[in-house]
Amino acid sequence: STQSTGHIYTLLNKVSMSDACCTLAPVSSSYTAVGKIETINGMSVYVTGPKDSKFVHIGLVDIFGVLANAKQFADKLSSSTGQRVILPDYYLGAPWSQDNFPPKGGRDELVSWIQKVATLEVVDKHLNDAIEHAKKDGATHFTIFGFCYGAKLALQKAAKDANFYAVGLLHPSFVDASDIKELKSPVICLPSKDEPDMLPFMESLKKVSGDKHYHQRFDDMQHGWCAARGDWSVPEQAKRATEAIELLANFFKKNAPK
Repeated sequence: STQSTGHIYTLLNKVSMSDACCTLAPVSSSYTAVGKIETINGMSVYVTGPKDSKFVHIGLVDIFGVLANAKQFADKLSSSTGQRVILPDYYLGAPWSQDNFPPKGGRDELVSWIQKVATLEVVDKHLNDAIEHAKKDGATHFTIFGFCYGAKLALQKAAKDANFYAVGLLHPSFVDASDIKELKSPVICLPSKDEPDMLPFMESLKKVSGDKHYHQRFDDMQHGWCAARGDWSVPEQAKRATEAIELLANFFKKNAPK
């Protein structure tokens, strides 16, 4: 059954919903991606890294879709791991319009839109299509990570599907204790200065699935610095994004099946 808008709305007041999430606009990027776009059952998917990789890292983007900044992150993560990274466009070419940001209707308008187009129930089929496609290319092991709202989806998907050996949360928004009830996978959480204190959330994780989790706060970075809101032409932002990528890559390597 579809979650009620009321339930989604309550998430605005939960662990990780920063004002910056609803006010910081995306940054345009001139980055030229090294990967390619594939079409899987009508969905555009950005793919980077070796096609025969046994390990595949699935990245869930924020509400602005698969922008150049997210592709740059994926390319660098692939380079760091030597493995394949894929970014499925589960918004099917219709992400949140940058012309309406910050939302003219405020948070309510954004939440209502998410409810219609981007709950896990809506996008799960598209995520499964991407996973099955990767399996046909020989992939056997998967992680899942997400930026902003994509981090919530990553948590929910990993809790529902035991196939992911690790989960990455980058400046997460909307995450909620109900997302992790069934979660078994280790989680790396990298919030920015704009997210609330996430240590209580990490303690909840520990109670559910042990102490393999990792948390590091980037108190000098704004919400979204790893993806849509990141300006990597600013040396400090590029440096800190690279540090986040290295942390993610090392966490995935540490928790990878032997």
